[in-house]
Amino acid sequence: MFVLGVLWIIDGVLQLQPASFTAMFADAILAPNLQGQPAVITPIIDYGVQFFNTNPLVVNLAATVVQLFIGFALVLPLAIVLTLFLIPLLMKPKPTGAADSPFISKAGSKSAGNRR
Repeated sequence: MFVLGVLWIIDGVLQLQPASFTAMFADAILAPNLQGQPAVITPIIDYGVQFFNTNPLVVNLAATVVQLFIGFALVLPLAIVLTLFLIPLLMKPKPTGAADSPFISKAGSKSAGNRR
């Protein structure tokens, strides 16, 4: 399992190559897999190529995250994997109020005694 995880991590890192973020990647690498596939599989692969071409950047980043997640899940204990991937996604920055904004002057507010 460890070796498979390492290979999956390598695959995820290789997915980050600049050529993978272009529509040419889907046409040159994914589309040729349509040839010789059973009739049941062909529409699935064709949909994948079309889906990738809609937004190669987002789809490739999502594929990279999934590959790295699977690789780390095979290499590391589950608790560490959840910490690395899920907790940063769940943590959101705290919203600041308008009063905390450096672009709004407090001198013009009613509480500053500047009434008309």
